[in-house]
Amino acid sequence: MRILNFFSNFFSIFFLTLLFSFFLIKSTNANQTPKIFINEILPNPAGKDAKNEWIELYNPNNFKVNLFNWQIRDKKGKTSTYTFPENTIIPAEDYLVLKEEKTKIILNNNGDGLELANPQGKIIDYVYFDKTFSGKSYNRKNNNWQWSSKPTPGKKNIITLTKNKSLKFNPNQNQFSQETAFVGIRIAKPPQSSVILSAIITALLSAITILIIKIKTK
Repeated sequence: MRILNFFSNFFSIFFLTLLFSFFLIKSTNANQTPKIFINEILPNPAGKDAKNEWIELYNPNNFKVNLFNWQIRDKKGKTSTYTFPENTIIPAEDYLVLKEEKTKIILNNNGDGLELANPQGKIIDYVYFDKTFSGKSYNRKNNNWQWSSKPTPGKKNIITLTKNKSLKFNPNQNQFSQETAFVGIRIAKPPQSSVILSAIITALLSAITILIIKIKTK
């Protein structure tokens, strides 16, 4: 009977703690800013630039993201900042193309940069580039950037040119220095299995600790 009561108490405590731990971990992850990438830009369209430039964002998450109150801005010359309006949604693993006529962001052909910030002002992603090529888009390739003669707004990038050099922006000195492509670092999202495993381990340890305390206090 004592053994039966022991296991009954153990599993009751375990499952209650498991539910609480899982809820706590999920709530913590939900409060973290989802990662959104600047994925491709067309800073120097063939012909007249006006209203033909665009910026492409990519959502690598397995859930949609609302960009309300996020901001994107360029960094050199006459700068502009675009604040995303309410209900600006990027579906899961999909793209959002921002045209110049909407953002009013005009990228300089002799070198510029872009920063994407969340509503709290934290920089989520960024890219800086040197001189541009007419009609060529600048594409994210893993954690590097390369020029391509096949712009693909709203689609997977197609790289057709070799890697070019870029400019690294020094925010402290407000100037650029020569380097290879300078991009934001990807932050890996913990897999769902890790969340579940963490909740189970936490619940198991908590249940054992509580039972030991109960036994010792009897």
